[in-house]
Amino acid sequence: MIYVVQTVPGEEMCVMTALNRENIPAFVPRRELLLRKGGRWEKVTDKLFPCYVFLECNYTPEMHRAVTALPGVIRWLGKPSPIQSSEEPFLRLLINNGLPIGQSRAVIAPDRTVTVTDGWLSDKTRYIKGYNFRKQRAYLELKFGGRTHRTSVSAVFTKVLL
Repeated sequence: MIYVVQTVPGEEMCVMTALNRENIPAFVPRRELLLRKGGRWEKVTDKLFPCYVFLECNYTPEMHRAVTALPGVIRWLGKPSPIQSSEEPFLRLLINNGLPIGQSRAVIAPDRTVTVTDGWLSDKTRYIKGYNFRKQRAYLELKFGGRTHRTSVSAVFTKVLL
């Protein structure tokens, strides 16, 4: 089962490393983004869900104490509650074997419909909740900790002229 712990901002990778060192599989889903800085597009790697680390374990009181004792961990989300079984396959896609989610490519038709042609999103369009063409983002949603969390991944859009 996958559980979520909240961390101090900026400590996600340190907490993940400490958990993995304790033989507790932990993940911080990441993405590659294009950001516009100084008039140019720059590629950066960023966290999909800042301040959250996902861990795969069987919850026990001993596990709770061991994880909570780590520097940078604030609390377990929920009672703690595992990720809903319906959301777990999507989360596993976002974990992406520990690699950052790369950029996808999409085509915008004249009627503003979008077709993803290449990249991580190409076979995951059912998870897309919206687009921001100017920021070159596709928006995704995942439910955990009793609420819906929205995030985005990078997508380069090309307009098709007819």
